[in-house]
Amino acid sequence: SNLGLRNYKFFTYPMRILYYSVALYFLHLSQELVQEYHARHRHIKAWYGGKLLFVSNQKGLILNYDSIWYKPHYKQFRNSVRKEIRGDIDHKIVIHIDIQNFYDELSIPILLEELKQYVKPSIQRELRFDAISQAQITAFFEFMANSKLGIPQSDNDIVSSYLGYLYLVFADLALDQEIQKNNGPLEHHQIIRYMDDVYISLVFTENYNGPQY
Repeated sequence: SNLGLRNYKFFTYPMRILYYSVALYFLHLSQELVQEYHARHRHIKAWYGGKLLFVSNQKGLILNYDSIWYKPHYKQFRNSVRKEIRGDIDHKIVIHIDIQNFYDELSIPILLEELKQYVKPSIQRELRFDAISQAQITAFFEFMANSKLGIPQSDNDIVSSYLGYLYLVFADLALDQEIQKNNGPLEHHQIIRYMDDVYISLVFTENYNGPQY
């Protein structure tokens, strides 16, 4: 950490297969929530460097260039940020948030609790997302991280990226709701996120005489 390097984990192939299986279970569990609910919020744009997707009629996971290669997704994120910071800057504030040690501090129990609250009960029953499954998943991640917090990260690890992205999906929704609840002189807002790199754009009405920044 003194050299500024990421805390990468290195697994045997059997352990990596097991980890990927658990992570893809999260994907299957949360897919409808992300595709049908989170993605439809017009004030939220979020990426994680991939687009993993289970297709029901093919009974499988779609793997191709667009679904696993980060570059086109990061380019969309970068262009969205550049577009948002242009324009009438006299009435705009852009807040940039980058979470330190994000992977190492991520809480699996909190993620499981959020999924329990937001995922449809029918999907939870179908995938047996019950107290026993949640306890086993929590124990598995604690074993891998040798801690009660954190998920593995390694170079171009798409499933860890998805888990990190999913964890902050609920923060996106809570933030969007809070901003809309107290919009006052706010004319427009946009939450743009790539993993834990977040930009919040706030555009105020022309007659707003609030604090000067």
